[in-house]
Amino acid sequence: MIRKAEVNDKIKVSELYYVSGPNICKYCFASDEKTTLGLIKMLYGKPENPFSREYYWIYEDDGVIKGMLVGFPGMDMHQLEKNISHYGKEMFKIAGFRACMQMMAHELSLHNYMPPIKDDEFYIQSLAVFPEFRGQKISSALVKCIKEYAHSKEFAKLSLVAESDNRHAIKVYEKFGFVCADETILPRKFHKKHLSGFCKMVLRI
Repeated sequence: MIRKAEVNDKIKVSELYYVSGPNICKYCFASDEKTTLGLIKMLYGKPENPFSREYYWIYEDDGVIKGMLVGFPGMDMHQLEKNISHYGKEMFKIAGFRACMQMMAHELSLHNYMPPIKDDEFYIQSLAVFPEFRGQKISSALVKCIKEYAHSKEFAKLSLVAESDNRHAIKVYEKFGFVCADETILPRKFHKKHLSGFCKMVLRI
């Protein structure tokens, strides 16, 4: 069953969000796994930011959360990201001043290299399945669900950004019909953070 996220899902979906891209999470949140999960859980409960529970779709089977997808209109991305700053005090309490300053610096540094998301796209920010449940076509079901939702809202395309060295994920998205529309190679300074580049993938609806 696929459903919208609820308040009490925050622990499992935060874990799934981290599973979807640990390298990018570590870089963007400038924190260890425990602190990063704390930040995601806090933002999950806040409105109108990229981690808000209103943008999560949950795959659940017999009461067990197995996967999730996070998505929102591309036209809203800039404002949603900007809204994270509203929760600066709470972020300081969880991560500390130094980490929060690093987060802002990392965001500014990485933003210049991210492929642009267009207004006619419904953007999939995260798609993840717990390792023990992979191979059960859960990702396929979530993509099908969000494709139908985006179509009902009259979006022309689905889009997402995959790490360019994650060839397995790219091949999976290609099976769903996504094609690489833009690719960015990151400068060497990012390589020590295990980030080499990004591939923007698009699926016309």
